[in-house]
Amino acid sequence: ASWRQTADSVLGAYGEIGMRAGFSFMIRDRNRLTYQGDAALLAALPSEAAQWLGAQLAAEAIPVPELMAFYAELAADWRGSDHVRLNLAPANLHWCSDEALGKIFETARHAGSQVHMHLLETERQAQFALQRTGRTAVAHLHHLGCLGPNVTLGHGNWLTRSDMDLLAAHQCTICHNASSGLRLGSGIAPVNRMLERGLRVALGIDQSGINDDRDMLAEIKLVWALHRETGLFNERASAAQILRMATEHGAMTAGFGDHIGRLEIGRAADIVLLDRSKVERPAVDPRTPLVNLVLMRAKSQAVEQVFVGGRQVVANGRVTGIDRDAVMAEIAAEMRRPLTDAERQAAAMIDQIMPVVMDQHRHFHAEMARPYRYNSMAD
Repeated sequence: ASWRQTADSVLGAYGEIGMRAGFSFMIRDRNRLTYQGDAALLAALPSEAAQWLGAQLAAEAIPVPELMAFYAELAADWRGSDHVRLNLAPANLHWCSDEALGKIFETARHAGSQVHMHLLETERQAQFALQRTGRTAVAHLHHLGCLGPNVTLGHGNWLTRSDMDLLAAHQCTICHNASSGLRLGSGIAPVNRMLERGLRVALGIDQSGINDDRDMLAEIKLVWALHRETGLFNERASAAQILRMATEHGAMTAGFGDHIGRLEIGRAADIVLLDRSKVERPAVDPRTPLVNLVLMRAKSQAVEQVFVGGRQVVANGRVTGIDRDAVMAEIAAEMRRPLTDAERQAAAMIDQIMPVVMDQHRHFHAEMARPYRYNSMAD
C-alpha cells in the first residue's frame, strides 16, 4: 500500500505541474554496497553496525516476482495517462542476478515497456562482468537475450568496440550522462564511436549535474565541447545531432516514442520558446545557423514559455502550476531541521560501515592508471 501511495503521489505531482515522466523504480537483488556481496560485507562489520545494516538490507530484499506484480498493477492503472510512461529499471549488472534479469526482461517484453539499465559507468563494473561472467557486460546481456530496441543503457563509459557493434545491431539506445561521468570521475563515453556505428544516443544528467541543477541547456554545451576530440578532420557530433539527443532521442528512451520530441504534425505540442534577444545578447552574426545559436548561446534565463501537450506550464520564465519559490523554501526548511534519533543513529552506523566498504572496494580490483582524455577501448 505504501509503494502505491508513494508512486501515485509522485506521478500525480508530475501531472499537476505539467511535466511528463518516464517512471521506474530501481530493481536489484545482490551486491548492494560492494562487489563481494552483502554477506561478505556484513561478516566484516562490527556487530552493532552489522545488525543495523542487515535490517536495512533485509527490508530491501523484495522478491523480483513481487516487484513485477506491483509494476504490472501500476502500469495498468496509469496506461491511459498522456504524461506518464511506466518503465522497468534493473539497476546494473553487478546488482542484478541472471535470474532477476530474466524475469525483468520477460515482464518488459510481455508489457511492451521500455527498460532503462545503468551499465559500464565505471571501470570496476567492466571488470566485474569479465571476472564473473567471462564476457563483457554487453555480451552477457546479449547471451541472456536482453538486448533490443526497447533497451536503454545508461552511461556506457567503458564500452568496447564490439559492445557498440552489438548494441547498434540490436537497435539499443545509450543514455549519455556527460557531467555525471566527469563529476564522479567514472569516465567519458565514446560518443563519436557510437555515432559512427549508427547507435542511438540520448542525453541524461543522472542526479550529478555539473552545476547541481538539471540544466539541459548547460549539458548540451558540455557534450558538444567534450566530444570535439583532437584533429582537424575527425568526425564529431554536430550541434544538430546533440540537440536531437536531448529531444527526440530523450523522448524515445523515456517511453514516449514518436509521441513527442519533434515539432511536426501528429506529435504532441511540447514546445520551449526562448527569448531570442536574450540568446543573441549583445550580438550574433546573422549567418549563424539557428541550431548553433541555441546550442552555444541559449541559457535557462532565456526560457520564456513552455508548453506540454499544448498546456502552458511556464509563462514569462516562471512555472505556472506551483509556487516554485515556496517549494524551494519548504525544502530548505526541511533540510535545516535537527536530525531525528533515527537519522543520528544512521549517521553513526555509516561512519562505522564506510571504512569497511571502501576497504572491500580497494581489494576488489587494482585500478589501472589511464590518460584521462578518452577511455582506452580494447576488445
